[in-house]
Amino acid sequence: MRRRHKRHTCSREGCPGTYSQQMHDGGLRYCSMICSRIDADLDELIDALRDSSDPGAEVTLTEAWTTLVQAADLFSDYRRLREENRRTNSRRYPGRRTTPQPLTRPLADAAGVQG
Repeated sequence: MRRRHKRHTCSREGCPGTYSQQMHDGGLRYCSMICSRIDADLDELIDALRDSSDPGAEVTLTEAWTTLVQAADLFSDYRRLREENRRTNSRRYPGRRTTPQPLTRPLADAAGVQG
């Protein structure tokens, strides 16, 4: 029987990804470099907003933060859909094959899918 290794949940809020015990022991806390970068950029934007006294800069920083949060949400949706597809269409789970679910409207809009 194959031994299951412990998996850890990604530290980025909202991310469904996991990473291995070996990665955790090495000091990593994210499932991917993308999650690590998103989290670091969000922290930098929050610090810049906190330190800003220029109203024009605050508007720009708020827009940048909002855009990054939208990108993070889209990446989380992608990770969920990829995992769902992997599980439902995997040879390891032959009885669970299903038709892929339609894209959620925000994800479809971001991908430019009509309909």
